[in-house]
Amino acid sequence: MHRLPLPHPLDIGIRTGAFEILAICAAALTLAGTVPLERPYPAPWESVVDVLIKSGLFLFAVCSVIFGIDHFLVLGVIASLVPAWIPGSAMFWAYLTAAAFVAAGVSMATKWMGRLAGILLGTMFLLWFLLLHSPRVNDVPALPQS
Repeated sequence: MHRLPLPHPLDIGIRTGAFEILAICAAALTLAGTVPLERPYPAPWESVVDVLIKSGLFLFAVCSVIFGIDHFLVLGVIASLVPAWIPGSAMFWAYLTAAAFVAAGVSMATKWMGRLAGILLGTMFLLWFLLLHSPRVNDVPALPQS
């Protein structure tokens, strides 16, 4: 008999993957709220769309807190991703990013300095892209040509 796989909420990889998708969804909903409306929605859908757009910020905030907690749970792994040329202790940067995730999430959820939190979190993501992830793209071996 074939069994369906059980969810693994304590598996950090599965949880992170799920919340990354939710964060992208939340960001898209929040972004949708900034774009001018081209045409009005039919009356029954207008309130649904408003609720979805307003939920984006809160959903993203929750994801940010989860990411921060997950970073605290695997500080050694996070520290190993910090390039050696970045000054300071890699463990310092691991703690800082974990704390930044939690602080940004709480700030956005409570709407206390939420805009600044979003700007700083977005800047952190941009720096990760430029300093950590982009250089590793070149390190991946090419697929064999057939």
